[in-house]
Amino acid sequence: MTTPSTGETSLTNLLTSLTVTLHPQTYTFLTLPPNHNPTPSQPLQITPDIKMLFHEPTENQYTLIVDSSSPNLPTYQVPGSQTSPTQWKMLTLNVHSSLDAVGFMAVVARALSEAGVSANVVAGYLHDHVFVQAGRAEGAVEAIERVARDARGRVQGGMKTEVGS
Repeated sequence: MTTPSTGETSLTNLLTSLTVTLHPQTYTFLTLPPNHNPTPSQPLQITPDIKMLFHEPTENQYTLIVDSSSPNLPTYQVPGSQTSPTQWKMLTLNVHSSLDAVGFMAVVARALSEAGVSANVVAGYLHDHVFVQAGRAEGAVEAIERVARDARGRVQGGMKTEVGS
């Protein structure tokens, strides 16, 4: 069942309608040290090249996911910041999964794990996004597409059990 505001909760429906988009940009993860945290008097300039900004409460620092080709990237690389040595590609899972859906990301994560792909997941309100190593992106897409294909095959084959189990 799905509504425009809440998204899909049925694991079978999520997996059988799943498609994936591999975005062309390459991203880097970057941390800002506590002394460079945004404040009301010194806000961080949010630009379209920042895909995510997350406050790490245990370290009182921010993690950013930034387009690696951004001309603004050097402005985020302040003294004490750390940049991931790995480059990442973003995959969008093109199904409106509810924030309350159970098991969807577990099935996707298991497929990526079996393919040897590291997955860094961001749950958006409308879609989930997975950041994967740039060199493993095509394999990640294939693994996710295989999950959807297998789920559709199980449903077409008359399997009555919930797909993904």
